[in-house]
Amino acid sequence: MICLPAVLTARADELSFTFEFEPPLIEEAGEYNRVTMEGCELWRITGRPVIPFTLNCLRIGSGIGLDDQE
Repeated sequence: MICLPAVLTARADELSFTFEFEPPLIEEAGEYNRVTMEGCELWRITGRPVIPFTLNCLRIGSGIGLDDQE
């Protein structure tokens, strides 16, 4: 698991998390292009494109609902 910095707003009724990444690096790899990103793992599934990913776990208190996401 990779932990990324998150920014939490000061408003009590709203949580806002911002994750920042470096631009992806795209390299030729034979017949394909390889996309990597600093701080990300590669998701590999046979027959599918290999893509960078990261996992972030956010703990939010009980009773908090999700109204909007961007």
